Amino acid sequence: MVPRREVLDVFLYNLGYPEYDMVDGSQEAYARHVCFGGNSIQVLPKETFSLTTMEGMIYIDYYRCPVCGKVIIDKNFM
Repeated sequence: MVPRREVLDVFLYNLGYPEYDMVDGSQEAYARHVCFGGNSIQVLPKETFSLTTMEGMIYIDYYRCPVCGKVIIDKNFM
């Protein structure tokens, strides 16, 4: 089995965003986010990253803020 930390490192490297938050659940199509770089609430669409491993595909649902660059990831992605 691929280590969870390794999957997370590959995901963050490919996105190019080192700052992230882990949250409980990401079932909604959009997330609200207030960042220090903006002066309003950002509505972020859910995106999906896929990673091919020897055991099959791993899909990571996440939200990314275009203002501050923060990535929000579901803690239970694996």
